[in-house]
Amino acid sequence: MVWNQPGNNGNNKDPLGFGGKKQEPKNNGSNEPKQPEPEQNNGQQNDPWGNPNNRQSQTNPLQDLFDKLFGNKRGNGSGGNNSNNGNSIKLSGKLLPIIIFSVVGLWFVSGFYTVKEAEQAVITRFGQFHTIKQPGLNWRPVFIDDYQVVDVKRRYDINSSGRMLTSDEKLIDIVEMNIKYTISDPQAFLFNVVSPNDSLTQATDSALRGIIGRNDLETILTKGRDGIRFDTKTELENTIRPYNMGVQIEEVNFQEAKPPKEVQEAFDDAIAARENEQQLINEAGEYRNRQLPLANGEASRILQNANAIRQSTILEAEGEVARFSKLLPEYQANPEITRQRLYIESMERILSNTRKVIMQGNGNNLTVLPLDQLLKGNTTQPVSEHRDLNTGNVSSNNYPSSSQTTPITPVSNAPMTSSAQSALPQGRVNNASERLNAIRGGN
Repeated sequence: MVWNQPGNNGNNKDPLGFGGKKQEPKNNGSNEPKQPEPEQNNGQQNDPWGNPNNRQSQTNPLQDLFDKLFGNKRGNGSGGNNSNNGNSIKLSGKLLPIIIFSVVGLWFVSGFYTVKEAEQAVITRFGQFHTIKQPGLNWRPVFIDDYQVVDVKRRYDINSSGRMLTSDEKLIDIVEMNIKYTISDPQAFLFNVVSPNDSLTQATDSALRGIIGRNDLETILTKGRDGIRFDTKTELENTIRPYNMGVQIEEVNFQEAKPPKEVQEAFDDAIAARENEQQLINEAGEYRNRQLPLANGEASRILQNANAIRQSTILEAEGEVARFSKLLPEYQANPEITRQRLYIESMERILSNTRKVIMQGNGNNLTVLPLDQLLKGNTTQPVSEHRDLNTGNVSSNNYPSSSQTTPITPVSNAPMTSSAQSALPQGRVNNASERLNAIRGGN
């Protein structure tokens, strides 16, 4: 550092106390006593305590610091001091640009800062908003610009609770609402409102009290919670929109609402009844889900059986129609024979399933039938004995079982005509001829 050189040709002391002779004060004609001069010891001055002031042997720490900083070497006498002062001025002029460059470099390096991925930096220049910096490495001029980092991805929480009045003039002791929001505009969040969190809390209280006041107590405690949550969010957004607070309401949770303690038991019973009702509804739904597939399967089975019966009936009717269509030409050719044949077939079909036995009413033949076997429906052929009452001869005939019994019809003594024989099957004609001969033989 450059100091002003002392006057009086370097005899006066410099600011650090080094230099030439001490200047004597002038008396100016005053009567003040003259201070005694310190004793000199071989041209050396003593200090006020009488000790020799050997400045060459004693060093000043501050002067040593300046000597090391500016590379100054002390000399002897006042001439040496003047030479050192000149060298100090030259060295200071050389180091000054280096010092300035170092300070500027330090200032420049200190201006770098990092913004994280989920953050944004709001830059103010001399206290006024300037710009918004995105995530990454950024730089600002120190002492000119300042920055404030805002997390724009974080979800902030505020809670609102208190005692509120419902539309049916009933008090709810505790109503708690949780609001989750994010910062959508950092500039508006920092500068448009003095305290964004407090302002948002007050707006939430106002919106919640308004919604609670428009609903009754039962709706708030039971089925209307979702509607209250949605209405509160809408009301809160409408309230803060004119203030442009720079926040976005993400979620509103209606956490808890309790009735007064005096009616707590009644409300608990009502809630339990609603839960039982819902449980019964769920059980009925499960039973319906189990029974519907079974009923659908049974209905499908009945429809399939009905369709099968319908198809079978149609086919059977078509078969009857075809049979009668084939029988019609025969009937038109020989009506009597065809009628007789149909009659015999019908009687055979009917009487084959009955246990009645038709016997000849006239004649002297005695027919002995195994009625016990016929009545029991034995499958073996019963044996019948025919006794001629006039001659006493006995003849036996094998009759079919009850399931195959051929009806015995009264016949006349006239022989069977050929047309009648042709109307009967060959086996039946033979059986009928045998029976006819047996009857005639008896007569």
